[in-house]
Amino acid sequence: KIISAAAEGGAELFQIKYFNLDAYLAQSPQLYKEQLMLSVDKVFEIAQYYRAEKSHTTRHVTEFTSVDIEISFADYLDVIKTINMLIQKTTKKLIENTNEELEILEVMPPQIEEKTPIITYKECVDFLNERDFELKWGDDIGIDALKILAENYPGYYYIIDWPTETKPFYIKSKNNDKSITESFDFMFGPTEIASGGTRIHNKEELEDKLRSKGLDVNKFKQHTKFYDYGMPPHSGFGLGFDRLLQIMIRSENIRDVILYPRDPERLIP
Repeated sequence: KIISAAAEGGAELFQIKYFNLDAYLAQSPQLYKEQLMLSVDKVFEIAQYYRAEKSHTTRHVTEFTSVDIEISFADYLDVIKTINMLIQKTTKKLIENTNEELEILEVMPPQIEEKTPIITYKECVDFLNERDFELKWGDDIGIDALKILAENYPGYYYIIDWPTETKPFYIKSKNNDKSITESFDFMFGPTEIASGGTRIHNKEELEDKLRSKGLDVNKFKQHTKFYDYGMPPHSGFGLGFDRLLQIMIRSENIRDVILYPRDPERLIP
């Protein structure tokens, strides 16, 4: 949970002093789980992570529980199937094992469709522009835009093929088109639950991507050296457990599903 280089490129990090070195609280286990693909076909971790994001919403906290998965010899479409299976089984087990609690809460977890809707980033932009919500290629899809999108997609769905500038350095380009990535966001209505994609497994390509993002390749040598041994193709995702639980019990505020919620104004929960 203490790292020397940022997996997401340096933004929204809590910096700390590690003796006489600069260090950060980890945003995700991204680089570690990718390194493990050399020797382990599939890995997962469920643990706490941190984002120095000054967001005052009902779906953001600074300390959260992340479900992270990485799979070798898989692409982003394979990982989407994994998420669907995970949500199906989790929903089924929750209903079976907590029926009494769900009755007290007077809620029923939403079901995920067998063929979950998948739409491209470009289709999202076109959809929004047709409804007089101006969005240009490369813009992030913010909450106001997502609320409009959710009118058409109120349940679980995926937004795939995001522009390169919107995704981290380790996400692979699609079909050699450097403007698009093999990436996805897993959504429920206007809420993002998970993001992931196919990773770059070629060292030269990874270093080129670091430079294009304005990052110092030397700061990532502890990571890129693993690629000298022949990194297999791999893909994965990080899923916000708290947001998933919030959706499953139909809670309006993420703080309702965390025992000790921590946000920009709350250091002592």
